[in-house]
Amino acid sequence: MKDRVTKTHIIFGAVALMLLGSCSKSNEKISKADLKTLKDSASYAYGYLNGKQAKKEGNNELNADIFASAFKEGYIEDSASKPMFTDEQCMEILETFARKQQESQYDNIKNKAKANIDAAEKFLKENKGKQGVKTTASGLQYKVVKQGKGIKPKAGNDDRIRFKYELSILNNEGKIIKIQSDFDNPNSQPHLQGIDNFIQGFTEAVQMMNAGSRYTVWIHPKLGYGLQDSPDIPAGSLLIFDIEVDEVLPGNEE
Repeated sequence: MKDRVTKTHIIFGAVALMLLGSCSKSNEKISKADLKTLKDSASYAYGYLNGKQAKKEGNNELNADIFASAFKEGYIEDSASKPMFTDEQCMEILETFARKQQESQYDNIKNKAKANIDAAEKFLKENKGKQGVKTTASGLQYKVVKQGKGIKPKAGNDDRIRFKYELSILNNEGKIIKIQSDFDNPNSQPHLQGIDNFIQGFTEAVQMMNAGSRYTVWIHPKLGYGLQDSPDIPAGSLLIFDIEVDEVLPGNEE
């Protein structure tokens, strides 16, 4: 979640493009012929890039005309005119606006996640009865593909593992989608990572695995990324890992 200062900076940066459009040629689009100096070109570049960023960050609900007019008023600082708000009031308004946006975004993510969570729970309910699938007290489901004979890592001891994995997700239609796989590339090298730095479900799973083991693991969203939302892993997604632990490096060893 972006902090309020970042959102505020994006809001003010984005106005450059609007100002060029509203002050130079009313509502007409700027052309290259209007950019007569390096300063003009820099003004356009600054405005265009920040405008794109503002929209990307969710600041696309602003009134562009009021936005550009207020920026001009503040930029010129005409002593004859009095602003409608003090600086302190402006910051309070922007903080309230940012908070409302965040609340709206959170509500949208929750609604989006619900369908994925419902699909995950339906899948896990059916999956737990399949041969070889075991369920832990937390709700983590796993199946032993290969049981190794090496040592097991333990959380809280700074233990690290060398491992390979494949990750798939379940979408809201119940379809399994592969995201990435180390096993598709015969030349891929194992990852080295401390087990305390994984998501909860992954940390729980690898603690059951001796070095040399390979498990398939199904992780409920509450043990995974929860309501975190990204293009590859939408909020509320069930995670399906194929994990192979090659080596365990205890934290008490150099």
